[in-house]
Amino acid sequence: MKKNALQLTLHDGIVFASFSGYACCTIVLPLVLTALAQDLGFSLADGNKGLGGFLQMAISIAMVLSMLGCGFLAGRWGKRLSLAWANILLAIGIMATAFAPGYGGVLVTLTLAGIGEGILEGLLTPYLQECHPVEPARYMNIGQAFSPGGMLLMVILAALLPHVGATWRTLVLICGILTLVPGILLLFPRPGVPDRNAADVLDFAKVSFQFRSVVRQARFWWFFLAMFFTGVGEFCITFWIASFLELELHADAMICAFSVGTWCFAMFCGRLGFGAWIREEKIRQSLLVFAGITLLLTPLIPLATQIPSRGIALGSIFILLGLCGVAVAPFWVSVQSYCTLCMPEDDPTMIFILLSCAGIPGCGFAAWCMGILGDQIGLTASFVLTPASYLLMLLLIYFQRIPGKKKAVAKPVRG
Repeated sequence: MKKNALQLTLHDGIVFASFSGYACCTIVLPLVLTALAQDLGFSLADGNKGLGGFLQMAISIAMVLSMLGCGFLAGRWGKRLSLAWANILLAIGIMATAFAPGYGGVLVTLTLAGIGEGILEGLLTPYLQECHPVEPARYMNIGQAFSPGGMLLMVILAALLPHVGATWRTLVLICGILTLVPGILLLFPRPGVPDRNAADVLDFAKVSFQFRSVVRQARFWWFFLAMFFTGVGEFCITFWIASFLELELHADAMICAFSVGTWCFAMFCGRLGFGAWIREEKIRQSLLVFAGITLLLTPLIPLATQIPSRGIALGSIFILLGLCGVAVAPFWVSVQSYCTLCMPEDDPTMIFILLSCAGIPGCGFAAWCMGILGDQIGLTASFVLTPASYLLMLLLIYFQRIPGKKKAVAKPVRG
């Protein structure tokens, strides 16, 4: 079957900018964590990695709580306005973090930002799916590609700003501004683009029915666990790789920033490629293949620190980060998309929201648990969480298939 040509509009560009702004806010904490901890008096080198990881755990808790309610919010106000105000709330929380005086203040402001992040996580992808009902998985992967694109922008700024005397607070402030812009633009319907809010509005009873219909199915909980382990595997690297290189290999700030950049750029390329070339009926096979590749490559990242030459060790880690980033790229959105194919009778927006309620805690668990393990056994050994999580995800996806029509059985001819 021949693919349709991609049809992108200015409105898509605003949605893509929301993906990027949201991603900037997601990655800025890992990028500034070491400097932030030093500035606020809980140095990671002194055994406070658990405190650093708990900041992300607090964000994840706020995100889950807001995601659980974002379906009802969208049902009342529509997805577009909900996304607009979520961007604005996230921007306010992130910009307030730039002025927080201590750990407690940062914890409060990041929790506020987490509420906005949860709504964006729950509604951005299904909103893009509704904008493109024909072959939506392609557009969702392209939209998700702008997430690592936004992360890459933060990485470049994190590497360059210290050279002009800027602090971590400046980077956080810029991050908030980048999030504020698409939020303001989404407040107003764009010329030539129909306002989809009217079609979005649902009453409380309808949304409640959709929720119950999804969670009552045993199949959904297989995907729920798969999304949790997807979040664990991805965020172990996203959150800790910069601090890992700084603490274990004594890399400078620029090398640490570009390690995250390598990871993000590889994910950007992987999602664009997956969105452009992979058909929906091949999603399961692709997930299994890429999960197997990731399972083989991720254990090599901590092992590379044992190479005697520091330069070769860093080079090897960068190569592995690139390869793993491409393989990991399609997991998040494709697990969600595959679940909607396996549960065609249920509302896809509710499925995306509830599965994100598994993936986000996985991210928070990864950051916090690796921090605690890092204090106990070192960050190198704690990287075992990554391949372990992808092994479990692979097994969960392997046992789920798209329901097919039963073949008709020919009746015997009597005579």
